[in-house]
Amino acid sequence: MDPEGLSGLNAPLLAWFAGARRPLAFREDRSPYRVLVAEFMLQQTRSNVVESYYRRFVRRFPDVVALAEASPEEVLAHWQGLGYYARARRLHEAARRIVAQHAGMVPRDPQALRALPGVGPYVAAAVGAFAFERDEAALDANVRRVLARVANVLAIDERVAAALVPPGRAREWNEALMDLGATICTARRPRCPTCPLTDVCRANRAGTQELVPARVARAVRPVVLRCLVAVRDEELRWGLVRRPPRGLLAGLWEFPSADGADPAAALATHDVWAEGLTELPPFRHTFTHLVWDVRPFLARGGGPLRWVRPAELPTVPLTGPTVRVVRHVAGAAPGLSK
Repeated sequence: MDPEGLSGLNAPLLAWFAGARRPLAFREDRSPYRVLVAEFMLQQTRSNVVESYYRRFVRRFPDVVALAEASPEEVLAHWQGLGYYARARRLHEAARRIVAQHAGMVPRDPQALRALPGVGPYVAAAVGAFAFERDEAALDANVRRVLARVANVLAIDERVAAALVPPGRAREWNEALMDLGATICTARRPRCPTCPLTDVCRANRAGTQELVPARVARAVRPVVLRCLVAVRDEELRWGLVRRPPRGLLAGLWEFPSADGADPAAALATHDVWAEGLTELPPFRHTFTHLVWDVRPFLARGGGPLRWVRPAELPTVPLTGPTVRVVRHVAGAAPGLSK
């Protein structure tokens, strides 16, 4: 691929973007810390989902020092509902390292930036382009898809993408491609007649726009039956247990649970006694690599659990299935709605 042969996309792309730019919350403040937070959140999560979580997170942690000084549990609680909690733990560790090693300033140097926990090539390029205005291509899924279609190739060459960035306009260029991919050049059923790049898009001319870029076949996710018992005591407090510090949903709090359909196993695992078990509607909870078919129960009981009043729940980082059961039993508790 010759970058010169694709450079004709820049003028119509930027002209379109001038009138079609999405007013996203995380674009309002381009300070390096705010950009870093946004890019951690945007990994594997749509921008419209991220917006409300981003606002809440930066209200509580307005700068890198505030984030670094917070407890891991508080950080996870403010990430509540966004999923992929390893991102929150890595962002927290990155903030602590920035304070300890970089005087509280997100490093401008690309190598120092890449050395931070959770900062890979994409996040480093995005921070470089959006916060430090370096001429870098931030190749997320939308950008890769648009460029692959314009070039009519199965995968875009990263060197070609970097060469296409118009000097001094990396922020606009990257955002324009992201917005185009999110709204018009979508993965399925792209709206080619409304696209500003129709005249320069090779895939559109060849009729291959739904064939490129190459799609990766998704692996079949195993389905695991999981039993959960929402235990309340005489004071109507919820009984919670903490998941292991490593692995799936590490460090989050949940109701006593166990694989299988037997609620007695979930209770016995945590030495909990319960009476008056009432079965609740079952539901499915999906991870990227696994599916839980959850069979939930409600019971009155006791045991060596962490007992939390309903009003305190928003301060506790809970698993998704736990939040779902709380909402079903008690309605949408303050601070728990998405």
